[in-house]
Amino acid sequence: MSQEIRWNARYRDAGDEYLFGTEPNRFLAHRAELLRQGRTAVSVADGEGRNS
Repeated sequence: MSQEIRWNARYRDAGDEYLFGTEPNRFLAHRAELLRQGRTAVSVADGEGRNS
């Protein structure tokens, strides 16, 4: 099974449930002070968008 098929199936089969919860990632939350308002950050392959 390809990675694309595997991940698409995982998110599809989750339905309305969050696979990784709704709280921000702890690593990012502990570094929030590094993010300045009005600046841009890239969050690549961030799953369900809980850190956006």
